[in-house]
Amino acid sequence: MGFSPRSHPTHPIEIDHCRFCIQQFQKLRTGKISSISSYCPVQLFSSAIGQFQSILHLFETPQNNLTCFLDGQKCQVSTIPLPIDSSAIKSFARELELALPAVLTKETAISVLITLAFQRSGVLNDLLRVQVGETESLDIESKRLE
Repeated sequence: MGFSPRSHPTHPIEIDHCRFCIQQFQKLRTGKISSISSYCPVQLFSSAIGQFQSILHLFETPQNNLTCFLDGQKCQVSTIPLPIDSSAIKSFARELELALPAVLTKETAISVLITLAFQRSGVLNDLLRVQVGETESLDIESKRLE
C-alpha cells in the first residue's frame, strides 16, 4: 500500500519529497510555522509501522492536521485517560510487529490503537483507491486536466 503522485516533477526536490513536506519547508521559510512537522501523509499509506510512525509524528507536531477531543472538549493526547493496561497495548503491538519501549507513553499507546484500527478497518485502502482514481485526471495542483 502506498501513494505517490503520478505527475512529473518540475523541481528536483519533488523527487524525494511529497507536496505536504515541500509546503512545510515553505511555511517554515515564511515564518508561518516554527518547526517542520515529521508527519508525512504518504507515510500514513505505507506499512503498519509507517502508519504508526505517521500517527506518532502527528501527535508530536499536530499543526492543523490533528485535533483531539475528549467529551466534546479539545485536549492534548497526553491528557486522554487510557483504560487499557500496557499488556493489552503490547499485545496489539505484537500483532502489528512493532517493538515498543518498556515505558509506554500515551501517544505511543494511542498510536498503536489507531494503527490497529486502520489495519483492521481497511479505511486507508478505501481512501487510497478514491485518491488514485480521482487524481488520475488531476494535476499536482488539483486542477482538472482537460
